[in-house]
Amino acid sequence: MSRRERAGAILAFVVLLGSCAMPSSNDMVLLSPGQGDARIQAACDVTARACTRCHELSRVYVARFARPADWQSLVYRMRFMPSNSITDAEAVQATDCLVFRAFGQAGVDQLVHEGPPGPQGVTK
Repeated sequence: MSRRERAGAILAFVVLLGSCAMPSSNDMVLLSPGQGDARIQAACDVTARACTRCHELSRVYVARFARPADWQSLVYRMRFMPSNSITDAEAVQATDCLVFRAFGQAGVDQLVHEGPPGPQGVTK
């Protein structure tokens, strides 16, 4: 087997492995039934709709942050993207959902929703 064939086989294996590791975008849900209370479930429904306006939900599955505030900063940064229409209420719900997924209720309890942290130097 040539070097090129070997590289192609490795790439095919990685793609296959990746497709097995993550459900298709159509099958993705942010929370399984029974996770979180009704407010968090509703927030995750809003989040799925808001996030998929611009990109696939699979990006949420691969994102990892060390602190709840990092998710909050990301959500508010997304609000400054061109053609974005995330409302203040959706931003709060998206943050709550994403933080709950990553850190549970304890992470949500750490959040302070006093308004957007706002990326430096960016205006909308």
